[in-house]
Amino acid sequence: MLEERVNLTRPVDERDWQHPTKIWNRYVHPKWFYPCLEEFLHTTGKGYEYQIRFNSKVKYERRIVAFKYGGQINLTPTPLVDGPKLMRDIRNIVRTYGVEGTFTFADDYLGWEMALVILPETYSSMAVTLVAVCGVIYFVTFNMQVSIMVCICVLLVDLYLLALLYYWGLSFNFMPALLISMALGLAVDFSAHLGHCYIG
Repeated sequence: MLEERVNLTRPVDERDWQHPTKIWNRYVHPKWFYPCLEEFLHTTGKGYEYQIRFNSKVKYERRIVAFKYGGQINLTPTPLVDGPKLMRDIRNIVRTYGVEGTFTFADDYLGWEMALVILPETYSSMAVTLVAVCGVIYFVTFNMQVSIMVCICVLLVDLYLLALLYYWGLSFNFMPALLISMALGLAVDFSAHLGHCYIG
């Protein structure tokens, strides 16, 4: 019997002293929580014990130090667009209302994290590459006008690629980001040769 395993002082509220299963639609009194949990894990809740981490293996004396809770979410046909928004919303909810030390994780987060950072990282790599291209072209030609023209040509190649992605209705993922980075290197070679011939 559950009552025999519990050595409690009588609470102020008479109803809290009754067996928890006799009081429906009420929360379990804190003094009954661990005995009820142990009884649940030994009967109908055997499948949930792996989701709970205790501070020891001694039954009826152990206490919870961590637990895992899972949920099922159905996404729209565009998970790389809606997934990052969902991840941010869930993290904000956990940060605002969760217990200290609570965090969320899912296998899908790996792809969603990439979707969150890939666009700003692509823009920053484009900017750094353009600065490097301008510096190298100016070092080779020592002509500011030619250097600016080459940089504009390289920039326009990437702008055209981004515009094609938009008008074709393609989603921006790691493959377009890789191609845009490659296009910078391919476009500068042709433009630099034309600029060098222009000087000559």
